[in-house]
Amino acid sequence: MEDKGFVYILKDSHFKRGVKIGRAHDVDKRMRPMLTANPWLSVYIKVETSKWKELEKAVHNVIKLVAKTKQVKNSEFYLIEPEKAKKIMLEFAPLFDKDDFAIYLGDGTAVCAPRKEREVRAKARHSGKSKSVGLSALGIKPNDKLVFIPTGLTVAVADDKTIEYKGKRYSLSGFTKEFIPHRNASGAYQGPKYFSYKGKPLLKLRNECNPSDGSGERWDGKTQLAKLIARRGGNEGAFGGILHYFSRMRPCSKASKWRTLLESAGIKFDANDYVINWAAAKNPL
Repeated sequence: MEDKGFVYILKDSHFKRGVKIGRAHDVDKRMRPMLTANPWLSVYIKVETSKWKELEKAVHNVIKLVAKTKQVKNSEFYLIEPEKAKKIMLEFAPLFDKDDFAIYLGDGTAVCAPRKEREVRAKARHSGKSKSVGLSALGIKPNDKLVFIPTGLTVAVADDKTIEYKGKRYSLSGFTKEFIPHRNASGAYQGPKYFSYKGKPLLKLRNECNPSDGSGERWDGKTQLAKLIARRGGNEGAFGGILHYFSRMRPCSKASKWRTLLESAGIKFDANDYVINWAAAKNPL
């Protein structure tokens, strides 16, 4: 069996120009004793490869040679910006087989996964896409009134997919893009997020109606899943603690209400009460 491991870059939020380079089979497990001593540590980026030992040595050697970079006295940290250290490590990517250099951000998001894993994820995303839900599926009929939440404007429903305002028809997303007070950088908007019907947001109505395609609330990534579970537990602000469970930074006891919610989401735990794989959660949830 191919022996793969991770090379990681750690940053310290209290030591903004310092990084630590290391390697491990299980980064989360390796982090636990370090977090006990220094709770401000976090993974900035990590790379999974079969040549993890060689990569770690090469990254160390290059960083030592970088101008104005030196090891902090009595420490395993180097005086270098985390982003600069990341760029040095990723410079080695062309030297590896493209299926043997998987890059992950600190929250576990894959930036460059092996080819087979990318194909599996792409297929899952494609098959899992829910069909667009029309307004009629939410019990909303033509001439009913919707409220544009950001400004309080009232618009009339024209048909299953469009609304009318001052004699002009818009899709929900199109109206949002034109009338939202503060535009986002991408210029793309999830229309239903910005409208309500009889005081209830359309997204909430859509989840309550449980459309015939069986779709629930979808999530995309660790943070969004944590927020969704926290919201269902009545405290969305607790998502940070759930992320700690996902990252195996601490166990979740069987007596915790979060344990029940996590298990109902399809997440399994090992014998020591640590999450095995958060990505195995139901989607939609």
